[in-house]
Amino acid sequence: MPLSPELKQGIDSKDSVMFTGLIECTGTVVSASRTGSNIILGIEPGVKSFSTSVGASVAIDGACLTVERI
Repeated sequence: MPLSPELKQGIDSKDSVMFTGLIECTGTVVSASRTGSNIILGIEPGVKSFSTSVGASVAIDGACLTVERI
């Protein structure tokens, strides 16, 4: 999908737009279930000391998702 004129403003043709968030931890999807049109994923972090909170953003294969329940 092409960028809107608002997003293109100030971007040089040599530049690209990319999320530059830091990866704090990787994990494993341990469960998946469907509830209506939603898919609920259970994810086990790869480290014991990792913590997150409801409303936080996590990336799953590049798609940003919101933590709804812990």
